[in-house]
Amino acid sequence: MTGTIDHPFSFQLSSSRNFPPLETQLETLAKIGFTNVEPHCDSYAHPAQMRRLLDRFGLSCASGHFNVATLLDRPLACLRIAETLGIKTLVAGDMLPQDRPLHEDDWRQLADRLGALNALLAGKGFRLAWHNHDVELAPLPSGLTPLDILLESGVDWEADVGWIARAGGDPLATLQKHAPHLTLMHLKDVAPATASLTEAGWADPGAGVLDLVALWACAAQRGVTAMIAEHNAPGDYVRFAQTAFAFMEARRDADLV
Repeated sequence: MTGTIDHPFSFQLSSSRNFPPLETQLETLAKIGFTNVEPHCDSYAHPAQMRRLLDRFGLSCASGHFNVATLLDRPLACLRIAETLGIKTLVAGDMLPQDRPLHEDDWRQLADRLGALNALLAGKGFRLAWHNHDVELAPLPSGLTPLDILLESGVDWEADVGWIARAGGDPLATLQKHAPHLTLMHLKDVAPATASLTEAGWADPGAGVLDLVALWACAAQRGVTAMIAEHNAPGDYVRFAQTAFAFMEARRDADLV
């Protein structure tokens, strides 16, 4: 069985958050070859202005990260931003530490709220996805993980393979386990334990310890619609973007068996 990624390769703008201005970032990413970007929670101060910049550089936003509490409490405001930027999948991507559930019942309550939000968004032609960090992979007393419970709500899943690995999990096995929900994937690598931790333990694609080729193939075979390059703390976002795009280009026409 083979698979391909037909969606334009994307870049998570949190990777360049420490290198303003946004205009220069978008121009640089477009010159590298990206045609899609994924905004993050701090990207939405001036949506109309951002849309003008996206149009100027020929960029689109198929998905965008939103704060979980904001999505749940102010969904219509998030939808207005999504409509302005052309976002079709709203990703529950950030949760403040004080908002994180502590117990299994709390995770189930959150899943119930996500299910209701998912129905609301679907009725308006949008999708809702959950983006995992490491906390969702920690086993609960029942043996389930928070990710197991959240995906029971019917939301899509934007897999972050780097955070799965940092949680001590097996990224490939986790992708396979939750394949029915998998629609987006963050292409992220983890630095070797012996490496300098000047970039918070993350690495450019192919320079770390993850088998991103196998993870790419697994995701492609399951119909993932977008691969999104992300690095949580690059010292040079241009270097990271160039390396990530080259990795993606090498996979574009690969025979993914």
